[in-house]
Amino acid sequence: MCLLFFVAHCVCSIVRAQSDMSCPLNTESCEQSVFEDDSEGCDMYSELSQRKSNSEFVTPLTAETLKECLASPYFWVVYYYLPHCHWCKEFNPTFDSFASNFKDNKTILFGEVDCQRNPDVCKAQGIFSVPDVKLYYQNNKTTFSEDRTTEKLSKWVEDTVSKSKFVENASLEQGNISISSLQKSEKNDVNLSLDLSMESLIKELDPQLLEDVKPSPEPWIITFYRPSCEFCQAWLPHFNVLAEEMQKMKIKFGRFNCADNMKICKNENIFGAPSVRIYHNNNITKYRGEKTANDVRPWINEYLKSHNA
Repeated sequence: MCLLFFVAHCVCSIVRAQSDMSCPLNTESCEQSVFEDDSEGCDMYSELSQRKSNSEFVTPLTAETLKECLASPYFWVVYYYLPHCHWCKEFNPTFDSFASNFKDNKTILFGEVDCQRNPDVCKAQGIFSVPDVKLYYQNNKTTFSEDRTTEKLSKWVEDTVSKSKFVENASLEQGNISISSLQKSEKNDVNLSLDLSMESLIKELDPQLLEDVKPSPEPWIITFYRPSCEFCQAWLPHFNVLAEEMQKMKIKFGRFNCADNMKICKNENIFGAPSVRIYHNNNITKYRGEKTANDVRPWINEYLKSHNA
């Protein structure tokens, strides 16, 4: 009788867990309820192993980079998972395919957070079971709660973005969203080309030149921008002022257009524009603060002083 009761209890636990199709973030609970006889289940004692996304359009995120994403002018779709969760393993190819559907969209980006490596991040975002998918845009977020299929995920993003109060115009073409205007972040065809007088002071970088400056023994002050971003439009004149003021110093200035090189900027962990960095001897120093000449100037001077540059 006891044996029958024990078997019935285990079967009920498995069925109940499978109906939820998710793993609680308590990995011990996940292992006992869903994977009692499955060594591939959630294992709280196993070596950490981050999932290998098959999509180049999904960016692994940490506490720091997620914070930058949430402050950026982009829509971010973020997937929270555990490496050893059965339901996550089943969902991984679906999420990668879903992200690839939006590969030509420059306003909707995709990221993922490993809750085993970043438990505090997941707790702060209210993640209590995985897989979980959330859509963020400027301090707003919504959670996906339907069947986990590529079609339903795509429709969820399309519907949510098109109804967003931040979107003025959105057109749906072949499952993708083409955002033509975003309040506070998008303007039409603003010309931010360098003046002829500035071309000798500021170098417009392409992907190869960006790689070339990284090992430079001379510091490079580089700003990453998007022509349609009004904050970039406000910042670039200040950047020009700094380049003029410091033209006799042993430093160089460059700009990189993220609108034309979205993948490169993602690889550089640029999640918001404008962004300012110093590239020097294969090291990167990020500026954090207000984007004005008066604010950035002392940061540059302090860097040069501390590095004897």
